[in-house]
Amino acid sequence: MNWHRQSFLAHAILVVSIIFGGAQVQSAVWESTATWNASWQERFSQWIESRDVHIEMALQASQDRDYLNVEMDCADFIYYLHAVFSFEHQLDFSVQMRNGHRLTNQTAQFDSLQDQKIRFKRFLRYLLEQTNTKTLQEDSVLLPLNRDAVRAGAFLITDRPKNHVWLIKAIKPSGTPELLSATVPASNFIYPAFTFPTAESAFSNVAKTGYLTPSRGGFRRLRWPTAHETHAIEQTQIPLSRYFESIAKAVQSPVATVTPDSELDRLLDETCLQLRIRTNIVTDAMTALTSRRSLTAEQVNQLSTESRDQRIRDLIKQTRQLVFSRRSALSRATMDRYHRLFDFDQAVALDYGNAEAHCFIQWAENRIEPMASIVSRFEQPGRISSKARDNLEARWGEGLD
Repeated sequence: MNWHRQSFLAHAILVVSIIFGGAQVQSAVWESTATWNASWQERFSQWIESRDVHIEMALQASQDRDYLNVEMDCADFIYYLHAVFSFEHQLDFSVQMRNGHRLTNQTAQFDSLQDQKIRFKRFLRYLLEQTNTKTLQEDSVLLPLNRDAVRAGAFLITDRPKNHVWLIKAIKPSGTPELLSATVPASNFIYPAFTFPTAESAFSNVAKTGYLTPSRGGFRRLRWPTAHETHAIEQTQIPLSRYFESIAKAVQSPVATVTPDSELDRLLDETCLQLRIRTNIVTDAMTALTSRRSLTAEQVNQLSTESRDQRIRDLIKQTRQLVFSRRSALSRATMDRYHRLFDFDQAVALDYGNAEAHCFIQWAENRIEPMASIVSRFEQPGRISSKARDNLEARWGEGLD
């Protein structure tokens, strides 16, 4: 083979490699054939409300959706759901990363992975590493106050320094929510809530100014990638002292009926639920204390429960106020349940075979208590510790027998 022919073949091989190599370099994580708009937002909302999105989905791994088994924190959960929905429906996807750059489904960063599902899983993990509650503020817009906007698929961001994010799973006709959230630090667990937080626990910093601003918290949804969107201003005009009350009224069905009995039952159920969730968070802190020589300031902040404990105190306060103001309108059966769950009486025989009758809380291997006894300790200032470095007894305000 002469030199000219060798040169020609080498050049041809180079051209072919550029053509096919270039095609590989330019391959997207997934190709978008549709664009986010009001119609797709509606379908996303319906998906969030469906049985496909639930508290155990982060633990699931199936043959057709094996990317579901991912550890998430509260902001991750929002990005994760939007990425999965966009991938499965071939929608465009674009978010801001912590370094200020944008990450889209068109990135060529994962081209070496030929299997699209594996490529998406790698993209998903990278997405969760590069985003947080701060980027979520930038990637989202404040919503107008109506049931068409503040609905399943929207989310609530609280205030710094301890931001938290709740996804709206559903809004009941009464205006009360069903919320889902992951925890900080990231885990495989997703927790429910069935009441809005109070302004004191959700917006402790902005409460000083009295109003939200577009850059600080509120009910939001992700921006559509190709749309130029601005914040709705209604939420920034509500005094925080009446914020969640105003939200509930705005999203309430015109034909909804809320009775004192149903409202008290909801508050009792929510207090029980939040105390049981707290057992997991405190247990995580105890595990971290015994498994690490030292904790960073960020880890200490993540494992403490100041905001969560304030929310529990707020629930207790709301419950007491409801009973005080509406006692004459409450049924005897509901009042009996209230006293059983909120006013601990050592003379009452406890039925340990019926966990729900007294909302038993197991906060240590050898300690199970009815909710009422823990409520009494939460009502004593300084009794319950929220600090991550304190021991288990201090975290629950009681010594072990």
